[in-house]
Amino acid sequence: MRTVLLGWFFFCLTIPLAWALGPSAGRESSQMQELHKEKGLGLEKTKERRRTEGERKGHRVEIRLSHEAGEAVSKALSLRGVKDYTVEVYISDLLRTVAVKLERKDQGVFGRCRLFTDPPSISALGLKFEVLPGVIDVTAKEYYETQAAAGTSAALDDSVLRRYVVCALDYARILGTTALKLEGYVHAVGPDWLGFSDLLRYTQTTVENALAHDSLEPGIEEMISVARETFFTPCRFKGNIYTFNCGGIFVFMRPVFSVKLGETELFGSTFCGISGTFRVSSVWSLDRAWEKFLREVGGKSELDELARYVENLEAQGEIRRASMLKKKILSQAERGRINIDLSALP
Repeated sequence: MRTVLLGWFFFCLTIPLAWALGPSAGRESSQMQELHKEKGLGLEKTKERRRTEGERKGHRVEIRLSHEAGEAVSKALSLRGVKDYTVEVYISDLLRTVAVKLERKDQGVFGRCRLFTDPPSISALGLKFEVLPGVIDVTAKEYYETQAAAGTSAALDDSVLRRYVVCALDYARILGTTALKLEGYVHAVGPDWLGFSDLLRYTQTTVENALAHDSLEPGIEEMISVARETFFTPCRFKGNIYTFNCGGIFVFMRPVFSVKLGETELFGSTFCGISGTFRVSSVWSLDRAWEKFLREVGGKSELDELARYVENLEAQGEIRRASMLKKKILSQAERGRINIDLSALP
């Protein structure tokens, strides 16, 4: 009986309360329903996004090749790493080749400075003892040599030498960065998988990326920063008429124009002190082998998917990752079966 009376009491209490709240209670109830609905939809969208990402991350491409296709790949790879067809390539030569191309295209700092196509000359510095190429005014030369021995700078056009040094440091930060990345590229892909044209392409792409995005190696940037801080004028002769000292920077006009910070050559026969050679194929190229592979074995939708993936990497300037993927695909194709997990790529 007590329970029935309590139930009747609460029922009577809620009637005036609902009447007092009126339409607002209904609106709040509807808003709560909408909120729960939107929350539910949000959860569904999150689940769908996670599911899609999971599928993409775990995406694996498998292709079985015919015996003939496998033989075609083996033939394309047959000249790879053959010692009789290799050539020694200097890092500095690759960098200089690309820099000359960019100077002629009038691109960035290379177009402004032209240190290779219009190299610095001793006469531009105000030292006019060379009347014609190979013809020397002996009296004038002796006068400048006297000044050089005394370590003065009276006859020197300081502004021209300063411009040369500023240009050399700008070259060095880009070419030094490229030299470091080039070493990493060859180490990652393997010299026996690369040809001269592969190295040249990677070098040019890396230099152009550095120009466009100012993407530099921190160690190289720090080195150039120190050089700029210690470089100051007036410059003075340093022992002879072809060598100058500008604070902590030394400039040499012979045998080739070069700039040093202490003992480190920033610009000249090497860049930022980085030197070395690579022995690569003179007749084989990873890029050409890849193109031939696509022509002869193409037509499969899965292979087209991998080709697009490689193409996208190259479009983003990721030549190193694209080359490593080409190498992986070609080495697997030679065995007749390609099995690539796109989520596990470096």
